[in-house]
Amino acid sequence: MHWRYAGRHAELQIQGERIRILIDHVEVATHELRPPGMGAKVKLDEHFVGLGKATRQRNLDQFLRTHPQEPLPVVERRPLAEYDVLLEKNMNENSSQRTPSSSTTSEASSRAMEGIRDPSSTPAESPGGSSREPDSGERPSGVPP
Repeated sequence: MHWRYAGRHAELQIQGERIRILIDHVEVATHELRPPGMGAKVKLDEHFVGLGKATRQRNLDQFLRTHPQEPLPVVERRPLAEYDVLLEKNMNENSSQRTPSSSTTSEASSRAMEGIRDPSSTPAESPGGSSREPDSGERPSGVPP
């Protein structure tokens, strides 16, 4: 019987070698009788057509009813170069306000930033002093993981 009728009361009529299934006095299916068997079930592909889509839609509808959607915030799009300008400005402000306790941190940050290079520039220098391109799995020296 088609999945849409699952859980409904049905009237079964056996007529010769066929079984008729009626719901609310309307025939919804007819099948050939199968030999009797203990707990035998007949599952036909046609019984499940549309079930997945209907289940997904039901689940989505239920989710939307129980989780009201808030409008998404408007996000400003800007070029990454603007962040570079802000980073440079911030580093300049930090270097002008350097205190003895913060200088070590700022110097370490500056050294780390110097280790990050433009991939189109010259090859990175390895700790052994030779100049070579890093392997695909390696990071240039000074780049944090």
